[in-house]
Amino acid sequence: EIFMEALRRAAPVPIAFEAMAADMDGYFSAAEQRIAIRQGMSEVQTVSATVHEIAHSKLHDHKKQENEEVEEAKSRRTEEVEAESISYAVCQYYGIQTGENSFGYIASWSQGKELKELRASLETINKTSCELISDIDRYYKEICKERGIDLTAKEEMETQKESETFRYYITKAATDKGVYPFQERCQVQFS
Repeated sequence: EIFMEALRRAAPVPIAFEAMAADMDGYFSAAEQRIAIRQGMSEVQTVSATVHEIAHSKLHDHKKQENEEVEEAKSRRTEEVEAESISYAVCQYYGIQTGENSFGYIASWSQGKELKELRASLETINKTSCELISDIDRYYKEICKERGIDLTAKEEMETQKESETFRYYITKAATDKGVYPFQERCQVQFS
């Protein structure tokens, strides 16, 4: 709930949930300046579709682009590759696994494209993904503060969990190789 609210705040246009065909997860309407997401999808699918449509609203608003100087109009295929790549990168950052759907989607829209065309989108994908992650993080913290949720305790628990997990893998790797003293001499922790 908090994450979806952070997405709403990060979006440049309003987001609404509505009924739509099962083969459509959502859309960005430049004419109406809004995003629509199909209601009733899984949480992962909902987040992925929302990020995808936010990417379209940030990068592919043809109505706004008419008023700005744009080097060259992007094809629909390029727009879909960019939006889904951004969705994949943002979701991966937050540990949301969308690769199974994203890879096929990106492959189908990038089919027949030249490497030069794909490289041209990489900077856009990277920049937009980073900006969106930064916005989501900022709004997530803001929402938690508004609702009186203490993130400090949660962050300390996650850091401890990461430290224990990392220590386990270091120790397991050493014992698998028969280097048992390593366990006693090395205590690696995240800081």
